[in-house]
Amino acid sequence: MTASPETVTPHILIVEDNPLDAELTRWSLNEAGFKGELVVVNDGLEAVALMRGETPFENHWIPELVILDLNLRLMDGPEVLQFIRDTPELQKIRVAILSSSPEYIMRTKAAKADCYFSKSSSLDVYASIGKRILGCYWEHSGPVS
Repeated sequence: MTASPETVTPHILIVEDNPLDAELTRWSLNEAGFKGELVVVNDGLEAVALMRGETPFENHWIPELVILDLNLRLMDGPEVLQFIRDTPELQKIRVAILSSSPEYIMRTKAAKADCYFSKSSSLDVYASIGKRILGCYWEHSGPVS
């Protein structure tokens, strides 16, 4: 079976230290029709703790999609991305970078991400980001067993 919005709804982790940006990302995913489970953490150490199942995230699901800001407190986005790519059981996680950094910076600092999106101050532009992020997930998700 091929992964598609009709057959699989990914669990999403948003790693964002700005509460307004996190809420705008959640809103844009809802605008795109996302109906699955989503959690927001506000720094890189929390993201790693969730993916490792550490306190307070014991028995929590592992995300299929991480929406990652580059500029985070405690552990920055490129370090979180490197942790994902270096951990065999997490390597299939799709990672979308959503940052205010210029695209060439995103691609330099986070070369192993699946896709890159720029934050916007326009609600119209932000409304399309959720659809584009979900599209990136489906584009990079192969067959599901």
